[in-house]
Amino acid sequence: MGIIVSKTSALASLYGTPQPASGLSFLSGLSPSLPGWYYVDERFNRMFKNMQYTPLQIQNYRIHLSELEKCLNAKYWPSKTSDGITLIVIGSWLKNTPVRTCSDIDVIFLLPYSVRERYALRTGNVQSALLQEIKQTLFTSYPTTDIKGDGPTVVVDFSTIKVEIAPAFLDEAGSRVISD
Repeated sequence: MGIIVSKTSALASLYGTPQPASGLSFLSGLSPSLPGWYYVDERFNRMFKNMQYTPLQIQNYRIHLSELEKCLNAKYWPSKTSDGITLIVIGSWLKNTPVRTCSDIDVIFLLPYSVRERYALRTGNVQSALLQEIKQTLFTSYPTTDIKGDGPTVVVDFSTIKVEIAPAFLDEAGSRVISD
């Protein structure tokens, strides 16, 4: 059976009880009975909270994603409702690690296998042609929004956040995702 040691006592035994350094008068009011990194922990938690999106921002982004899915489904899946099945959030938002000032929302949009077959018959830069088709589909619903192709994705730049859409295909049976 292991020995249970509290976080505070373990750290205090490792680092000792901190004493304010001379010239750091702002630390003079700190309790000498608390480990020094207690104050770092408090500040870190405050900084971490400031980096997170607010509930209102998250709600707005969910609305953006739902509307993007509706727009794309109207062209590629006219019989489907927008229920989060064809637009899949990946990246930092999936891992619940987005940073408020610099994160975009990465998503995969699942296209029917028939679209893959249609593009397999083309020559030239097929990936660019597919991205342009997706871009044009979105532009009909978002004519004033900056929408562009960027590598393997279509970037929809809303004023508050960017959404990067990577197209992928379902296989013939509709069970696996194929990313070309």
